[in-house]
Amino acid sequence: MVKNNISCAEKRKYKVSLSSVCWFIIIPSVLLDFLSGFFSLQVGVDLKISLLYKSILIVLCMIVIMRANFVSFIFLISFLYYILFVSYFKFLFFGKDALTYEMTIGLKFFSIILFTLFFIELKNTGRSSFNKNAYLCLNLGFWVVVINVLSGYLGFGFSTYASSQVGFKGYFFAGNELSALFIVLSSFKLQTILNFRTKKVYFIYSILVVLIGFSIGTKSGIVFSVLLPFALLVISQRKKIFTSKFIIFFLVVISLIALGVVNLVDSLSSIPAIGKIIYNFSNGGLLRLIFSGRDVWVTQLFEHFNDSNGWAISFFGYGSTFVDKSIGKYLLEIDPIDVYNLYGVLAVIVMVVFSICTLAYSIKNLNNPFGAAALVVNFSLLIFAFIAGHVWTSGMLSISWSLLIAMSTIPNANNINVVGALDEHPCRK
Repeated sequence: MVKNNISCAEKRKYKVSLSSVCWFIIIPSVLLDFLSGFFSLQVGVDLKISLLYKSILIVLCMIVIMRANFVSFIFLISFLYYILFVSYFKFLFFGKDALTYEMTIGLKFFSIILFTLFFIELKNTGRSSFNKNAYLCLNLGFWVVVINVLSGYLGFGFSTYASSQVGFKGYFFAGNELSALFIVLSSFKLQTILNFRTKKVYFIYSILVVLIGFSIGTKSGIVFSVLLPFALLVISQRKKIFTSKFIIFFLVVISLIALGVVNLVDSLSSIPAIGKIIYNFSNGGLLRLIFSGRDVWVTQLFEHFNDSNGWAISFFGYGSTFVDKSIGKYLLEIDPIDVYNLYGVLAVIVMVVFSICTLAYSIKNLNNPFGAAALVVNFSLLIFAFIAGHVWTSGMLSISWSLLIAMSTIPNANNINVVGALDEHPCRK
């Protein structure tokens, strides 16, 4: 009996230690992505920092889930084997790209599901430091992004669109992925301000979010940064403000904004990012505006589709080589089509079901202090996955998005002690 008790105690200590190691990697994840980009883009030395820490984290998370929830582990290991099997199958027919580029993409959308289940498991098993560690990770990530983007005005970092020198992405690799990460981090930050600070502070941070969105320069970043402060406020305060007076006031404000945009369209077009939006609408209508030219790639790709291979193509996907020969690039930048091309219909089904479940779950938990942020993020990322891509296939997004999903399922999330968050950092234990 004593021996069994000691064994159980040692097992619990092992789990806590393993979770602490995971948090040690998770908390500075956005900072590590920045360092990886800095050394690669600025110094010219690719240290593979992001690849290294995420590979270690995937292994550790799988171990934790295997010990805590065997059903989730069976699902994850089955999905992982499917990705590896499809990659190896296409390696035999199409060459090394399937084991380098395609498998990397597969592990990116696999890690989104893995980290979500991992964080929910930590929350469900009552990890007392979950709230504070999650806050520390997302808050640190927010300021890393803000400083990176704003440093562009001082001449540091790189442009979001190198060919046209539009936007600032700091030292992060991909501007479009940065937009998706910005959606998550800014939603968390504004929701935190709305929960714990005054409306005046919320207004100041809203201006900062709009500034960062326009500075990044992507369509999704601009649209989201403008809509987010209103959306969070309306959803969070819905029981107080949905009156007839508010609706009339809201309609008047929207009308004035629309009128102002119409009258200032010539001035706004001088801003490169806005000019690109206006150009797309003028040359291709609403469809071109929404997809930013991706509708042309879709047409080109569909012209090359061949159904003669039947179920094999549906199961394994066409592969990046086929896409490259069709449109001149490996990804179409519409996530469902990209995942289908690389890994077939089963992977698409898994990712669509995951996205719908997270959206439904955020609606169910809307009264949670972070429920509004989770709803806005899950809805926005689902839309952006279908029209702009770089959501399911993003390496930078997975940890922050999964953390926010898990935070929105915590009944007592409003007990987060933001002041004492630093005391819960694993380094100080």
